[in-house]
Amino acid sequence: FGFNGGSLLAFNDKAALVLTNTLLGAVFGGVSGWIISLFSKTKVDVEIFAFGIIAGLVGITAGCDQFSTYEAAFVGFIATFVMYVSDQLLLRKFYVDDPLSVVSIHGFAGVWGTLAVGFFAAIPEGLSRYEFIGVQLLGIVSAFLVAVVLGLIMFYILTKLNLMRVIKKHEVMGLNVSEHNAKLPWVETIESIVRIMKSGNINKKVYEERGTEVGLVAKFFNYLLGILREEQIKLKRSNINLRKKSQVDQLTQILNRRGLEEVINGKNPYKNGIALMIIDIDKFKSINDTYGHSVGDSVLKELSKVVSDHLRDEDIFARWGGEEFVVLVYTRDLNVAQSVAEKLRQEIENFHFSTVKKVTASFGVSYPRDESYTFETLFDNADKALYQAKEAGRNRVHTW
Repeated sequence: FGFNGGSLLAFNDKAALVLTNTLLGAVFGGVSGWIISLFSKTKVDVEIFAFGIIAGLVGITAGCDQFSTYEAAFVGFIATFVMYVSDQLLLRKFYVDDPLSVVSIHGFAGVWGTLAVGFFAAIPEGLSRYEFIGVQLLGIVSAFLVAVVLGLIMFYILTKLNLMRVIKKHEVMGLNVSEHNAKLPWVETIESIVRIMKSGNINKKVYEERGTEVGLVAKFFNYLLGILREEQIKLKRSNINLRKKSQVDQLTQILNRRGLEEVINGKNPYKNGIALMIIDIDKFKSINDTYGHSVGDSVLKELSKVVSDHLRDEDIFARWGGEEFVVLVYTRDLNVAQSVAEKLRQEIENFHFSTVKKVTASFGVSYPRDESYTFETLFDNADKALYQAKEAGRNRVHTW
């Protein structure tokens, strides 16, 4: 208002028009900022609203003494849209971060206001409307070139004199402190703490403003977050160990029934190409009755070692319970599954057990014929095959 009104160097009837148009440019710039905010944000953005007022003031400056009130309102209204579109273009297309939108407000909105004089103001004598617009364009280009050239010269000199960057001490302190002795408000820190509490993401940190009370609070809060992170890591490791222990048979150190169920959970044996075999130690009850349970446990451990050593890397071995074991054989060929089972049977038969010398085992093998087969079906079929192997004299491999 002071700039536009004072530019007349007199206070007369013309000053009233200048001040009225300036006011209208600001008001309608704010209105278009409110409209932009209404459609581009979930709530009215005070920043866009305020920037819209400033863009309206910039847009109206060039022709504030020439426009009618309607033209002044229109120029201010459009100036904010020019500011917003150019600001988004600079940020998203050219990645120019202009936090205060200075280029868009004073540059692009100013260009619009200067062109608007050519569009709406009275045509000077001896010029056509198009020539008048050309004069305004020439003025825009000239001002741009002068500003850019002089700016580059000035920045070049400042760079050579090492004056473009603040000293390291002030950079660390923050210019708000070194230049203005200003401190960051509590609100930002409190909002950061609330966001962390709501999200539960303790990997984030609250900004620590050096030399301030709020910075001290943030430091202690970050210290507590650090302790929580360490405890969380310990808890995760503990949970992993507990889960592993819950899935491993303590005697044989292979997967237990629960661990095997975790492996097959959600899998389709036909789609994944999995055959299933059940291994049952022949006459295991008589071993326990004759030699005692400690010897039986030794047999279970040694048999588990024999099977584990002679299984393929991709196959899965688990203790189902008692003297029964289960092997998942990854193959789409039943002959391969039979071959694996026969090899294991021979290794068990040939192995010299430390206590009972010789042990045999019977095998039941099942293979999925189509997608309707589930692991429950395979278990049932393998169990039937195992029963047949025992009925046929034990120490055999039967398939179903």
